[in-house]
Amino acid sequence: MAMRVLVLLAVFVAAVVFYNVGGNRLDEAKVRDYYASAEQAMLAFDDERLCAMVDEDFEQVSVTRIESMEQRETFDREGYCRATAETMARLRQLQGAMGGRSPVRLKYTLVSIRIAPDKRSAEVESRSTLEMPGIRMTSRTRDVVVRKRWKMLATRSTGTTLMGPAYR
Repeated sequence: MAMRVLVLLAVFVAAVVFYNVGGNRLDEAKVRDYYASAEQAMLAFDDERLCAMVDEDFEQVSVTRIESMEQRETFDREGYCRATAETMARLRQLQGAMGGRSPVRLKYTLVSIRIAPDKRSAEVESRSTLEMPGIRMTSRTRDVVVRKRWKMLATRSTGTTLMGPAYR
């Protein structure tokens, strides 16, 4: 009987260690999968999925430059989710006006991925170009992503976006 309890205890401890260690570790492939999923959500105008991909303590600092004007905004998770929902709603309306064709072309490049020594977070630098009818936005961002309980989440994002007319 005591042997059975010890075996069950050992299995339980192994499961807890596996859950905590495996569920909180990330690698470059997991980071790339996270960004591929974010790109798919963006192209699907899925604001709920994009919001679910950021941590409760998320903070975004964004600088947008249009010609000689510059606007700096800071969002927490709630502000990010609200702004994303509004943007996706406008893009869905534009898509409807275009007969169901997507009004967006997106090119995304991960420039660098630096995994922390504890393998629980990564700093990711990316570049993207988003084109919509008449507008082109080029962004450079630096994000911090973490893995918590088997989920990848962004905790911080800082970036600069250059916005202007789309020339053909």
